[in-house]
Amino acid sequence: MNKSKNNENVKNISVLIPDAEDWLTLKALRCIGQESTFKNHLLSKKKMPLSRFCRYSTSYHYNTSQNDEEWIDEINKLISKLHIDVIMPVTVPGVELISKNRSKISESARIPPIAEPEKISLTNDKWAFHNFLLQHDLPSIPTIYVGNSGENIDISEVDSIAFPALLKPASESGGYGIVRVENKNDIERAWHDKHMMKNHDYILQSFLPADHYSYSICAREGEILAYTLYKSLLHSNPYRIGVLQEFKKDDNILNIGRKLISDLKWSGIGNIDFLVDKRDKSARILEFNPRFWQSLIGSENAGINFPALWCREAMGLKSSYINRDCIFASPSMYIKTIFDRFKGKRNNTDIRWKESGFKFTYNDPMPEVVDMFDRIGKKLKRLCVSK
Repeated sequence: MNKSKNNENVKNISVLIPDAEDWLTLKALRCIGQESTFKNHLLSKKKMPLSRFCRYSTSYHYNTSQNDEEWIDEINKLISKLHIDVIMPVTVPGVELISKNRSKISESARIPPIAEPEKISLTNDKWAFHNFLLQHDLPSIPTIYVGNSGENIDISEVDSIAFPALLKPASESGGYGIVRVENKNDIERAWHDKHMMKNHDYILQSFLPADHYSYSICAREGEILAYTLYKSLLHSNPYRIGVLQEFKKDDNILNIGRKLISDLKWSGIGNIDFLVDKRDKSARILEFNPRFWQSLIGSENAGINFPALWCREAMGLKSSYINRDCIFASPSMYIKTIFDRFKGKRNNTDIRWKESGFKFTYNDPMPEVVDMFDRIGKKLKRLCVSK
């Protein structure tokens, strides 16, 4: 458990997560829950999000409001009812909602450093963000805009792309909707691939032989307050975060990241993906996620509890977190390692209990138990329908 030194003696900080529908909420709760200072309240448009079953959730509130005005009204009601100290969004829609409506939120609650709406939109759009990188002389990956997936593809500038390449939705994350294109003649086939997301703007981006790095930050007005950096050692899916991560310092990536955050004048949390080309070791910025990230628990394990830090910033409290070099494994990777040991297989990396995500699941098992039974129920339902 991380300990923070604060300039005020605060017994409890009451936090409201206004967008508790996503898996990211569960990750954020498991981080902030490592510190007993925080009491965490959830507001969600889903009746049964997995975060509802998390041991670090103090209360849960379901609301079906569909527009921003009604949602802000509900937030203000909960601020008054629950004596909320801090509003902590976790998803892109949640961060955008709070950023756009910060003047309408009760002054009784604090809002952590959050970027302006136009900067959130810019960083969440891969094409707009790529152009920002070019304008600010920051290293990027060859990229062109090819149109909306519901229309004909535009390949007028395809000669500027080195193949193989990836067709990627401009505003999605998690590796969804990505299709690999082997060469120029393969574009038409890829454009009609079943994995393409319908009616989404798409970019075509060169696929480099590279190592993936993830640089996560909390910043205020372009100044980085805390960071973690890891290299992916192993992937279960080439388009998603690594299941085995090595947290360590890399001065070149850190310097590029600092310039990016400074040029953006960024406030809030964010996650920058880098690729380091295996051929010449050059580091290039891949994309920016203006929200909490999938490897958030890995960051906590490496010494930086970003949700707690962000909330303390909102309260004007100082924190002292210290980065540490470590290996971190996802729960699935850790379990696989245990089974491999029983089978007599050797692994190149020795994964310890304290450096695995499984310890967070073990201490808070109900969300995964509920998710497992939900998946089984859906599978049985499909089998019954098929018969």
